Amino acid sequence: MKKLILGVLILAVLVACGGTPAVPSAEPTTAPAVVVETTAPGPAATAAPTGAVPAGERTTVRFAVSDYELPMYADMIKAFEAENPTVHVEPVSMQQILGLGAVLDTEVPEDAEARLVAAADVVTIGASRAAVAQGLVRDLGPFIEADPTFDADDFYSGALGAYQWSGGTWALPTFINYQLFFFDRDAFGQAGVDYPTAGWTWDDMVAAARQLTERSGEQVTRWGLVLDNPAYRLVESQAGGLVDYEADPPVPRYDDSAVVDAVRRYVDLILEAQVTPYFEPGTEQAQALVSQEQALIEGGQAAMWIEADIMWFLRSQMGSNVGVAPFPDDLTPASVGGVVMSAGTQQPEAAWRWMDYLSRQPLNLATVGVKFLPARRSAAEASGYWDGLDPMMADVLDYVV
Repeated sequence: MKKLILGVLILAVLVACGGTPAVPSAEPTTAPAVVVETTAPGPAATAAPTGAVPAGERTTVRFAVSDYELPMYADMIKAFEAENPTVHVEPVSMQQILGLGAVLDTEVPEDAEARLVAAADVVTIGASRAAVAQGLVRDLGPFIEADPTFDADDFYSGALGAYQWSGGTWALPTFINYQLFFFDRDAFGQAGVDYPTAGWTWDDMVAAARQLTERSGEQVTRWGLVLDNPAYRLVESQAGGLVDYEADPPVPRYDDSAVVDAVRRYVDLILEAQVTPYFEPGTEQAQALVSQEQALIEGGQAAMWIEADIMWFLRSQMGSNVGVAPFPDDLTPASVGGVVMSAGTQQPEAAWRWMDYLSRQPLNLATVGVKFLPARRSAAEASGYWDGLDPMMADVLDYVV
């Protein structure tokens, strides 16, 4: 039961932590902006409290957020409205906008971004190149330039740049997720293998995976390294992005020598070293609640694997004796979460004030004890993010940022 619960939590958290990779971006084309249909606030049911701004005199900012994320923002909305009495933030359910069912329903429609920016002024999704190319989101550059309190250097390296291309800034970063190598400390201890540390190499990783792989006859009882299929994170960490977004139009890099070499190294893990399983894609597995790689991890059949940094909180709480390390060769990938402004918003100044406020707040899934690393250094320090972290986790994150 514990493993099933963790599997569900893993899926929920990974859905919540989608972001934009911190890599160079494309040169989008322009397209007509989507007009946002705003809802004017109605008359107050009762007299406004003393000192409060009457509802009819407040600007309403519609804020699209997932149902499972709303608890993270409820207190922020109250605090923001207390500091900005002329602005009212109205949460709008992403699930309702997109016509989704259960919280874990991830089959979003192809026009999801267009629907979201048409229904809200601010949306908790990072700007995609497609959204920018279609003119769905607003360039935040003018707001940044006009805001004397905005300090670009307050953001961790690469965070703000993840949303900057074509002369614009298309989202405001709120958190960063780093992909890390997770490992089973018990497996390392039993095999007499030293824990991976900052500065380890690809060869170090392969050597450890060989020592950690266990077999009973022809059956592998524990894999040295378990990866999702396709293992694009591992490939991109070695070769860079798989698409060249500097070209116009963008071009895939699949035949570049760096990508080919990275794919060969990945294939060698499967065929030559035989330390990594290969999973044949199939419809039955696609419909499973927990993937084949997650099933091996939860079943104690993986010595090392790759996950987002926030999974450390869940695994630690569930009693897993896990450790973390940066990627080999100092090439740890990251994704950046952020908020966007609809290109058709009718209240851009109020929307910007709410977005800027969000970028300065910590995001925590308190119900499951997960803390996201804020994109701003000041927010991480003020919120005490670094306090109480496992020393190994703190050292690794401090190293990669």
